[in-house]
Formats: sequence, C-alpha cells, structure tokens
Amino acid sequence: MKTIKPLLSTIEVSDARSALYYLSRYLKQATIFEKYQKDIFEDTERSYPTEFVRKLTISLIDFIEHEQGMKASEFDLDTYSLWSDHVTEIEEGLDPEPTPEELERANTFVNAISMPVTKGQSSN
Repeated sequence: MKTIKPLLSTIEVSDARSALYYLSRYLKQATIFEKYQKDIFEDTERSYPTEFVRKLTISLIDFIEHEQGMKASEFDLDTYSLWSDHVTEIEEGLDPEPTPEELERANTFVNAISMPVTKGQSSN
C-alpha cells in the first residue's frame, strides 16, 4: 500500500487536518455520498472548507481510489479499515511531540503565572 503522507508533507497542519477530516467522512460514508449525490463538504458542524482544502481532499480521494483500482463506495470492510487506520495514523502524526526543552519552557511559564486575587479570597 502506498501512503498519502507525501501528499501532505508541505501542507499547513490546519489544512492537512481539515482535508483528512473530509477524507475520513468520505471513506466512511462513500456509498451514501454516491447514492444520494451528497456533497462531502456540506457539514452542519463545520464551516465550508477553503477551495484549497477541497482540492486537497479530492486529490487524496483520487489517490486512494486509484491505488485501490475502485471507488471507495466499493471497498470491502478490510480495505476501508486499512485506509481509515492509515488516515488516523497520519492525522495523529501531524503535531510533533514536544521536545524536553519545550516541555520545560511550558512548565516554567505555567508555574510563573499568578492568578489574580478575587473578591473574598486571601492573597497568601
């Protein structure tokens, strides 16, 4: 199986994450989208994606369907699971793990924050 990761390597994390969201929706509901000619980008919980995210999502769908030699609506459960797991793995890797130095700076910053005294509290 080829990976979609190179297609996302130069893409902003927010755009990649959005495209992977719509890709996941499409893979999960491909038969519904095809049967009812539903727009995969129409989503009541999210705003309509940018044109760039739309094109990126379509290119990811095209890549996967070309790789499999069939439309996603024809995938069996194993094929769907393979690609769904792959998308999840890529999405989880979008944000790099913080380095020890970054964690230390964050801890130092959080520990340095002093909360304002509110009415009825003592300032110890």
